[in-house]
Amino acid sequence: MTHQWRNVIALFVNEQTRQVAGRLLLDETVHPDSLGLSPSRTRHVVSAIVNSGIAELATDGALTLTPSVFPELLSEGKREAKTGIQRFLVDGRIGTYPATPSERGALLRWVRDQVIAHDETLSETEMNERLSKFHDDVAVLRRYLVDFGLVERRYDGTEYRHSGVNHSRARRCVTPRVWRSRTSGPFPADVQTAGRTS
Repeated sequence: MTHQWRNVIALFVNEQTRQVAGRLLLDETVHPDSLGLSPSRTRHVVSAIVNSGIAELATDGALTLTPSVFPELLSEGKREAKTGIQRFLVDGRIGTYPATPSERGALLRWVRDQVIAHDETLSETEMNERLSKFHDDVAVLRRYLVDFGLVERRYDGTEYRHSGVNHSRARRCVTPRVWRSRTSGPFPADVQTAGRTS
């Protein structure tokens, strides 16, 4: 009975079907001949009423109310309440950010786990591409991930990696997690030798 409620609401848009529906709701039996409409218009009104499910055609051709349709329509409209991070998602994308730090941390941890694997390092461009699936403002989302300590950012902002933080109460960090290298690698020479004495 999917979307049958639309057919019921549609009855009240047209004056003729609205009048017939009103008479049926008052528990009146309605004979199509008593409508005073042309034969084609009568067929249209009867068809709309029967297709909505609020009435049936009796053997004598009269319309009678089907009261069981209303509880069915009400149960069709029931939605399961969203819980957890689902409350903040619309079609798999962030609709709103939670106000509380614990809920925001849970949402961001979910995004992080969708975007980057534990052993993966992403360039800023790759990170932005992946984050764009979850929100249009990737800079804010990326900043939240770093601020909550869920993603580590290289000191110059060119690379990002999974921080390994998995606790359920990830909170905004006072100092974002930034990594530096003291070994050979893709880092500038001045940073690699910073703090070393020859």
